[in-house]
Amino acid sequence: TSDVLVLGDASANDATASPPNPVTAEVVTICSVAREIMAAAITAYPRVLVIDEPDSCQNMDMLSDIVASIYQNNDMLSEEFWSQWEERLERELTNKQHARTKSFPLQRLLDSSFNLANAALDAAMKNLVTRDFFLSAVVPLFRLLS
Repeated sequence: TSDVLVLGDASANDATASPPNPVTAEVVTICSVAREIMAAAITAYPRVLVIDEPDSCQNMDMLSDIVASIYQNNDMLSEEFWSQWEERLERELTNKQHARTKSFPLQRLLDSSFNLANAALDAAMKNLVTRDFFLSAVVPLFRLLS
């Protein structure tokens, strides 16, 4: 058996398409460990996700940059993330207390990044923040979604 996992879509077999990015088992393991470290860091320092903090843009930018580097558009990791996102939403809809007891740190980062971008957009529409601040506030969300 091979320890190389080939990620890509059906067009990966097309001779004109760029070759898929092979991911070794070691890379998947390292990414999984890094993801758990990020989740633990977010859980240990929840104030990092508070959008009213003066350095919230920088904090979320740093975290989203690291998370984007870990995921690197990896299909397996991304599918797991969105599966956990849906699980979180279902738990919040059915039982808010239970949802709070189960931690979904990376999903909370996405949620906080959205809230930060939304607050910055609202402030920008009212001319309360500079263009540079607005752009720095939306970067974490776009980085996580890309």
